[in-house]
Amino acid sequence: MYKYFIWDFDGTLFDTYPHMSSALKKALKDFSVDESMEEILEHMKKSVTIAINYYAKKYNLETHELAYQYRQYERYGDKSKVKPYPGAKEVCQKIKKMGGYNYLYTHRDMSAWHYLQQFGFDKYFSDFITGEDNFPGKPAPDAILHLIDKHNMQKEKVLMIGDRDIDILAGYNAGVEGCLFDPDSFYDQFDVKYRVHTMKEFESIISELFHKKEVS
Repeated sequence: MYKYFIWDFDGTLFDTYPHMSSALKKALKDFSVDESMEEILEHMKKSVTIAINYYAKKYNLETHELAYQYRQYERYGDKSKVKPYPGAKEVCQKIKKMGGYNYLYTHRDMSAWHYLQQFGFDKYFSDFITGEDNFPGKPAPDAILHLIDKHNMQKEKVLMIGDRDIDILAGYNAGVEGCLFDPDSFYDQFDVKYRVHTMKEFESIISELFHKKEVS
C-alpha cells in the first residue's frame, strides 16, 4: 500500500527535544530569564521558531539575539542526550528490506544527516531535504512535492511521518497521507489516518501495510 516514507527528524526519528529545550533554557538564562523545561518543551513541540518568538515577545528580547544564543548552545553544547527513539532504526531497516524507501525532510540543518550517519541510519535512506535547501517551511508542501517529482513517486504510496501537526499538514497539502508519532499524546485532538505512540507500534503498522498489498 505504501512504498515511500518521508520522515521528520526532531521528535520523530531522534529524541532531540531534551537537548533543544535545554539549549533554549540556557539561552534564556543569558538574558536573566528562568523558565521551566516543561513550558519550554511545550513551545518547542510547535517549532523552534515559535518558541524563540514567544519568549522574545514575552520578555521584550531581540529575537535574533535569543536565536543566536540558542543556536550556540544547540550546536556546541553537550549532545549526549540526542539519541534515536527506541526501534526507529529497526523500522527504517525493515522498510528498506521489504522494498520501501525512506526519505528525510527536516527544518534542521545538515546536522540531521550527520546524526543519521553517526548512528548508522544513512544506509537506509534514499534522499534527504534539510533546512539548508531553503524550501518554504512546513506546512508548505514544496519540499515533499520536490521529493515526489524527483523520485517519480505515486502520491497514494507516500506516507509522511512526523510528531507535529505541521508535519502531517505538509503531507496533506502535498496530497499524501500521514502518520503522527505522538509519544506524549500532545496532539490527541488532531485528525490523522495513522497515530502511534512508539516505534514498535509503528513497526506493526508497517508490517500490516506491506502485507495488505505487495509493493511494486
